[in-house]
Amino acid sequence: MISKQAKMLERAIGAVNYKSKFTKTLFETFRGSRYNKPPKHFYKKYEINHFSIQDKDCYTMKSSKKSNKHIVFFHGGAYKYNAAKLHWGIINKILINVDCTITFIDYPLSTKSTCVEVIDMIAEAYKHLFKNSKEEIILMGDSAGGGLSLAMAQVIKKQGIKPKPKKLVLISPWLDVSMDYEISDKLDKGDKMLNKPLLTIDGKDYAGELDVKDYRCSPLFGDVKNIGEIAVFIGSSDMLITDAIRFKEKVDKSGGKLDYFEYENMQHDWMGFSIPEAKDAMKKMFDFINR
Repeated sequence: MISKQAKMLERAIGAVNYKSKFTKTLFETFRGSRYNKPPKHFYKKYEINHFSIQDKDCYTMKSSKKSNKHIVFFHGGAYKYNAAKLHWGIINKILINVDCTITFIDYPLSTKSTCVEVIDMIAEAYKHLFKNSKEEIILMGDSAGGGLSLAMAQVIKKQGIKPKPKKLVLISPWLDVSMDYEISDKLDKGDKMLNKPLLTIDGKDYAGELDVKDYRCSPLFGDVKNIGEIAVFIGSSDMLITDAIRFKEKVDKSGGKLDYFEYENMQHDWMGFSIPEAKDAMKKMFDFINR
């Protein structure tokens, strides 16, 4: 049963009307460049190192010097928008609750770059981070960042990049940027955040000259065998549950290992909000990472 706090959040999101075309202006204002690097209080709590790849910044934060787990985090935002405060909230919770290292990659956005360029930059950063590394690597992201995590795991396998990631954590992942599928009226009405026509445009912009169903931009259509253990967190009111269900079916058929967590009536990216359901999901995420 959905919590009182989650119901209040749903009403608030509906009141803001994220689904309207005003969303573009809202996000461009709300998600400027101020969250492209760790918040100031992070520097007081964690050891932070910075490096640049192709003129893009990467920040590595450690919660423990003894940890052998290294998470690479990709933020969401339809590949078009910068990171938001909620992403650093998720990162902070992980650092508090898990002995690990986290690298935040400020990857290029589709306003100036396309999928091929984004993948190229991230692959270079990955090689830089893990050359001769014996760490347990975990790729993680929300929304578009979840899609990017899965695409990178597939690219790493196809290109024979070593070492391979051990696990993937996909939060409300956007796995098919083509948006070429039917969404029920009930789901469209229940989703208070996502707008299918706008996502279709954003997906085409990100794909660039690639087919929108190329695995590099729509990893739902890529190889899911032997790319690591996978955890998916999705809400039943999130339009992208369509992606998640199809992905689950594909992994199941391939014989792969997938932990699938579906939360009743949760909106897109609900894990970034202060509600009981988010706390429960984060606990499950910590358990998956530590397993």
